[in-house]
Amino acid sequence: MAESGKGSRDLGSQSDDSFQYERQYIEQIYDAFICPLSKQIMRDPVTLENGQTFEREAIEKWFNDCKENGRKLVCPLTLRELKTMDMNPSIALRNTIEEWNARNDAVQLDMACKSLTPGSVESDILQALKFIQQLCTKNLSNKHIIRNAELIPMILDMLKSTSRKVRCRALETLRVVVEDDNDNKEIMAEGDKVRTIVKFLSNEQSQEREEAVSLLFELSKSEALCEKIGSVNGAILILVGMTSSKSENVLIVEKADKTLENLEKNENNVRQMAENGRLQPLLTLLLEAFGGKAVGAVRGAEKRRNLMEGKAEYDGVNGYFSGSPEIKLSMASYLGDLALSNDVKVFVARTVGSSLINLMKSIDIQSREAALKALNQVSSCEASAKVLVEEGILSPLVKDLFAGPNQLPMRLKEVSATILANIVSCDCDFDSIPVGPNHQTLVSEDIIHNLLHLISNTGPSIECKLLQVLVGLTNSPTTVIGVASAIKSSGATISLVQFIEAPQKDLRMASIKLLQNLSLHMGQELAGSLCGSAGQLSSLFKVIGENIASTEEQAAAIGILADLPERDAGLTKQMLDEGDFEIVFSRIKMIRQGETRRSRFVTPYLEGLVHVLSRITFVLADEPKAVSFCRDHDLADLFTQLLQTNGLDNVQMASALALENLSQESKNLTKLPELPTAGFCASIFPCLSNQPVMTGLCRIHRGACTQRDTFCLLEGQAMARLIALLDHTNEKVVEASLAALSSLLDDGVNIEEGVSILCEAEGIKPILDVLLEKQTENLRRRAVWIVERLLRTEDIAYEVSGDPNVSTALVDAFQHGDYRTRQIAERALKHIDRLPNFSGIFPNMG
Repeated sequence: MAESGKGSRDLGSQSDDSFQYERQYIEQIYDAFICPLSKQIMRDPVTLENGQTFEREAIEKWFNDCKENGRKLVCPLTLRELKTMDMNPSIALRNTIEEWNARNDAVQLDMACKSLTPGSVESDILQALKFIQQLCTKNLSNKHIIRNAELIPMILDMLKSTSRKVRCRALETLRVVVEDDNDNKEIMAEGDKVRTIVKFLSNEQSQEREEAVSLLFELSKSEALCEKIGSVNGAILILVGMTSSKSENVLIVEKADKTLENLEKNENNVRQMAENGRLQPLLTLLLEAFGGKAVGAVRGAEKRRNLMEGKAEYDGVNGYFSGSPEIKLSMASYLGDLALSNDVKVFVARTVGSSLINLMKSIDIQSREAALKALNQVSSCEASAKVLVEEGILSPLVKDLFAGPNQLPMRLKEVSATILANIVSCDCDFDSIPVGPNHQTLVSEDIIHNLLHLISNTGPSIECKLLQVLVGLTNSPTTVIGVASAIKSSGATISLVQFIEAPQKDLRMASIKLLQNLSLHMGQELAGSLCGSAGQLSSLFKVIGENIASTEEQAAAIGILADLPERDAGLTKQMLDEGDFEIVFSRIKMIRQGETRRSRFVTPYLEGLVHVLSRITFVLADEPKAVSFCRDHDLADLFTQLLQTNGLDNVQMASALALENLSQESKNLTKLPELPTAGFCASIFPCLSNQPVMTGLCRIHRGACTQRDTFCLLEGQAMARLIALLDHTNEKVVEASLAALSSLLDDGVNIEEGVSILCEAEGIKPILDVLLEKQTENLRRRAVWIVERLLRTEDIAYEVSGDPNVSTALVDAFQHGDYRTRQIAERALKHIDRLPNFSGIFPNMG
């Protein structure tokens, strides 16, 4: 008999602590049990022709080595030559060894049961767990012994140990016990066992996380346990987090990913994964429900990723695949409730967009509702909306909108309207895509008329969505003209304006944005509607004057008024009478003083306010109340200050235009001095009288001028700032500034003094530079006009005549300008002797 130490070689892979455990409790080992070659206890002993016994696997390897190396076939023990390689099973010895193993296993199993208690020392517990692992790996049938001995709950109790080594080995042992054994997995499904395992996924120790996720991977191979794992709160979220973590080791990430792939067998798990950012499984189900040839292309994580990245193609032409109506309905409904990233929306649109559109055409209301809700979700991204347009969504969508209430409930029409509002916000040629039986497009007159009719005969919710459709169509310069024309022909302007008074904020907002888009193309119609007695103008100013941060609604509302014809005296007078300019002035003041919270809409809001305030300067000649308002609020000074709002070109331009209007009115407001009446003698003998010397008079207007009362540009800093703006990069700002400066040389003022003042302010060269650059035709016309006035002064004419560049610019204007510009250029060229004075090329126009 051999010492028991030899028996330890049967478990040669185990650790030293296990070796000590076995040596203490194992029966003695007989030499006959040990293979002379492997030095291990034999499992399948065979006897050679010479009577020697070996482990079958070991002796077969010996024979193969002899053959491969060209050696004689000899017995490894006696080294005598063998005639054959015949091997006879030693059944009696095998049975004896098995009986011996069973007795020893029973002894060790009993000791393991006694060791797996909270009071045992750590080394005994580790030995016991290691023995259980070895018992399971020795023979799969041994796993039922573990189950019958009720060791699984005892191993689970070891997870409560304070020893990290014990917890790790317990997790490892559970994995070995349940591997390829469904009965043991069923036991793990009972109670809170799975929840306990899940807790270890969040453990700080990497080894425990690795063992826990490996165990869950084994458990997830059972469909029943897939549902159980998914039902544990946070399990899927943690696993998804592991797969996307850059700090986890590769083995943990790989096991977590494979576990999630197994969990995809359960539909509820798929939904949870989607909610937690792992969308590919849901998309796989969608493809299986709706897809065509792509279904096979998306099985497995790697293939799904290839499809997401465009490496696999989808063919949705063949319609539905094999998905049951229930799955189609379920997945489409869930997709409608799920928050998707823009990239995923594009992917869904490309893969199942056409199928969802087909489902939308179903006669089953539930299916249509699910499809519409899913399309509503998918269409909310510009890129995915364009894909849906390519898939042909517009025609059935418009058909749904205009269908009778018996064909589609109003609540679903609202969803259709929402989808259409999403669609029209993308950059597509909607004026060329047919949507009706007679090749109508979305901007065709009858389609717009139908939309307007629907708006007038539905509730606030769908009205809002339909107005948003019109907002989307009018956002594009290519379609806004057609929409505006259709609205004019339908006579719906007043109806649209009335929505400004809607109590629903979204509805009011949509109508205001629509009217802003239309204001440049329907200015006169909108002005006429707002001027009515219905109160829409006051409602608009109620929005504008709300004492909150500058909002998108306020910016749009003031934008409507800013785009209306500025010379519409009726609208301006009504605004003046109703105190609307007071609101505008106060809001500008609040913004400039920083009293309102800044927002991204403050710039368009301020631009609109300044533009609307400038309206009052267009009615000064006919409205004394307008003059009084400008004086009371010192608008000349305000607009002068606004010239310095760098970066706000529209504010500077509107301010310069307002200063031009104010300056042109100065000559009518200037108080001319009253000369004292001459005495009797002086009237008879003029030589006896002395002309009084008047001081403090305006050099241009010849009277008493102030910035506040007569709006004179010479008072304050307006002229210097206007001259500075002549170097602006925006030609419209330059044109407005030049127009304001032109008022200093206008008829009815002292032009010679005006030239002198511009010369003193160093404004001559900047004006000539504008002429030389001639960026636009309007700018050239303005520049030629003011240069002709400057050249009336001989000194300037003499100096300019020596500048070939100015002469060339005037000649160019004379040759290529419009009729009026050529007339003025001719006079300018005469001033510098480039044309003879007797040459009347054009008739005198005065």
